[in-house]
Amino acid sequence: MKSLIISSVLSTFAITTVASAQTTYTVALNGSGDFFTIQGAVDAATDGDTVLVMPGTYYGLGDEVVDINGKNISLISSAGHAFTFIDAENSRRGITCVNNNSVVIAGFTIRNGYVTNNGGGMLCQNSSPEIRHCDFYQNTSEDRGGALELHASQSYIHDCSFSFSNAQRGGAIHAFNSSVLDIEDCVFSLNAAELGGGIYTSGGIDGDVVNCEFQLNQASAAGGGMYMVDTSDPSISNCEFYYNMAPNGDGGGICTLGDSAIEECTFESNFAYKGGGMYMATSTTTIVLCEFFENEAEWGGGLYCVSSNLSIEESNFNENSARIGGGLYCSGAILTLDSCDFNLNTSSNGGGAFVGSSCVVEIINCNFISNVASNTNGFGHGGGLSVFSSNFSSSILLTDTLFENNLAFSGAGLFLYFCGVEIANCTIINNHVQLNNGAGGIRCDYSTTTELANTIVCDNTPNQIIGSIIDSGGNTIGTGCSEPSSDVDGDGDVDVSDLLAVIVKWGTDDPHVDLDADGVVYVSDVLIVVSEWSHSKKNKTKESKKKRDTKGTSKVESSKRQK
Repeated sequence: MKSLIISSVLSTFAITTVASAQTTYTVALNGSGDFFTIQGAVDAATDGDTVLVMPGTYYGLGDEVVDINGKNISLISSAGHAFTFIDAENSRRGITCVNNNSVVIAGFTIRNGYVTNNGGGMLCQNSSPEIRHCDFYQNTSEDRGGALELHASQSYIHDCSFSFSNAQRGGAIHAFNSSVLDIEDCVFSLNAAELGGGIYTSGGIDGDVVNCEFQLNQASAAGGGMYMVDTSDPSISNCEFYYNMAPNGDGGGICTLGDSAIEECTFESNFAYKGGGMYMATSTTTIVLCEFFENEAEWGGGLYCVSSNLSIEESNFNENSARIGGGLYCSGAILTLDSCDFNLNTSSNGGGAFVGSSCVVEIINCNFISNVASNTNGFGHGGGLSVFSSNFSSSILLTDTLFENNLAFSGAGLFLYFCGVEIANCTIINNHVQLNNGAGGIRCDYSTTTELANTIVCDNTPNQIIGSIIDSGGNTIGTGCSEPSSDVDGDGDVDVSDLLAVIVKWGTDDPHVDLDADGVVYVSDVLIVVSEWSHSKKNKTKESKKKRDTKGTSKVESSKRQK
């Protein structure tokens, strides 16, 4: 029976050292094993051995419950983390791994660790740990790595959870000094730190964070979910950041001060002073196929970017809010937006996006729909996009981009201040300002140089354009030249809400829902909505949605249904 248990456990955890294992030592509190304590078995083991731990709660004496003593062994539980506990009693560290070329730790709950230095739950230094199926719970460090400290270590962490852990840096994990950090299928929740509530990385970190969840983590200074600095260069993909906070600082979900790549991630309902979803400075970052939804900040509800080189492709910024830059805030940066959507974001300056001074911005094939720049803080500029530069220090190139149904106090589609702008092959329609003499389409202020080519500026109220432009030909400017959109509510899809909007106006001459422009809202208008049912009105959606659909329903849509 004992051999059957051992065989099953080794198979479950895929321990690669089985073939070379010299001895398997068992640990059991009831005396049925080779040792009563885990440390006793580790002391007896040599490289290649396995220590198999039976269910129970294991305590220790001294500085840690278990010291691996530099040995290349496998430490695994027979029944998993729900039944096997390493409890440090808030008096010591759980596990210490120093100078291990290869160590496997699998199937434990490591809890109640406390240290005044680094690694409350576990310390790995000059080691290559493989940590699987573990639960790090309620560990504390007065300095770094509440649950786990990685120093000059190459680690692989799979299917683990980190919760209720605290530190100054890295509430759950702190990794630095050229460590390699590969994390997959892990959950970080309710951890807290000054920097990096979930994870803190610095000093040349490389690796991948894949299929992880960051929920309800908090940082008092920066990086509620993650904080990355000093040439850290991780790749973060298929991760979800929900309800993380940096209320007095930067980056509710992520704060990065180094290079990184973010792909197919969701940032939802995160909060910070700057960059509710994400904050970046002095970095080169690419963001692809990501969702920024209902994040909130004072500056940059979805994302805040300063002094960086940022490229964003096929990503959505929906229903984010901020005082400045509802969806995105950018200053002193090189920014490329390609095939992105900014819908239903709100702020007092730059409802969809705000661009400040010293920027070089290229916006290609994007959509700014139903964003709002309110006058609550004395601005109300740029419902879709606000460019607020100084002394022509910013240049903007807009191509194949739609601005529709945006609202503002001034410049509902675009507000352009002291900058150089080229607009080509764009559509700016049905945007509205609250001032009787305002510019619904484009507002050009303070000698802004705006060059317009092959662009439709139509049916904006009360005026199409205020300020001077350079007409490079092929433009259509006026009223009555744009067809009403069957996407009446401007959310990017034709669905039941658009049908109801038409029915509510039945029999009226409302031009926004008189889709066939025959002077009355009637059956023919309903049929137009039905004929375009579920067809995206966004220029870029078809390709990107195909990519997202290969994963199933998008994360944002799924999370909204769960609410």
